[in-house]
Amino acid sequence: MIKRDGLCNYVRRILKEKEMTFSDVERRSEKSISDSYVHGISSGNIRNLSLDKLSALARGLGVTETQLFFAGCGLSLTDLEEFDGSELAYLLYKYRELSVEDRTQLRSLLAILDREIDRLLLRDGPPQQAANS
Repeated sequence: MIKRDGLCNYVRRILKEKEMTFSDVERRSEKSISDSYVHGISSGNIRNLSLDKLSALARGLGVTETQLFFAGCGLSLTDLEEFDGSELAYLLYKYRELSVEDRTQLRSLLAILDREIDRLLLRDGPPQQAANS
């Protein structure tokens, strides 16, 4: 599940760091994402991004899809390093190789997986952190 605050803050930070405008992102994405859509993401008004839009946004911002995905989930670079080489990373790379039609067919399964993870998290509560000794 993409966290609206994580993604909009990340997009605003990258725009500021790279001194880019929404139009720059649109141009760099080869018009795969409009400047107004980028504005909507950065302001937190756009909530449900497709993977195609996330990919276009990453290309427009000049970041990897993985960085954008993790930022959108509110995760850090440490989380990204842990992700690299994991089973989830392997599945993401395989997913990227699929046609648009095949990705569309899998989205319902991804939604089911997302709901199941949320259900487990609600049942178990947040993970306990190890006590420092």
